[in-house]
Amino acid sequence: MLSAATYGENGKMKDYHYSGPVEHRFSPYTFNGGTVLAVAGEDFAIVASDTRLSEGYSIHSRDSPKCYKLTDRTVIGCSGFHGDCLTLTKIIDARLKMYKHSNNKTMTSGAIAAMLSTILYSRRFFPYYVYNIIGGLDEEGKGAVYSFDPVGSYQRDTYKAGGSASAMLQPLLDNQVECLLLVKILIVAPYRYTRFAP
Repeated sequence: MLSAATYGENGKMKDYHYSGPVEHRFSPYTFNGGTVLAVAGEDFAIVASDTRLSEGYSIHSRDSPKCYKLTDRTVIGCSGFHGDCLTLTKIIDARLKMYKHSNNKTMTSGAIAAMLSTILYSRRFFPYYVYNIIGGLDEEGKGAVYSFDPVGSYQRDTYKAGGSASAMLQPLLDNQVECLLLVKILIVAPYRYTRFAP
């Protein structure tokens, strides 16, 4: 709504000064910190996290892991608002149980990633304040890492860091893990293929 200017008797615009108390607005979110990282290899996936639950300068707990086992082949790491992490993992667990009872098999890591994307996107107007990373084995038994943004966009990676220390950990992973992968591609792979060449 646009406000209209008001004029006094002398034809000049009235000058309004508001000096009311400052109102603090309610925010449904709080950032509890935390960092999650995942690395996938040829036949493994590792998901790791810190265990500190904090808010600002206060430490609420030093024993609050952020990794949750979903299936025998899939783990999710959640950091951000702890209440949303717990809610989201309970929703995922309930959907995995429904899937198992209706299909008589467990959901694959890729299917869990697609399901989580749908759950997050359904809350896009009031999103879960959570940074998720799923690590597990795909249908072929190869390691897979899926990283998500809060509204459901996701991609498959070889390694990923998320949370409050991701700005420091991602360059470290880029340097260490990617260098190892390049060494494996440049040195081990050509040796493997030339060794058996006629």
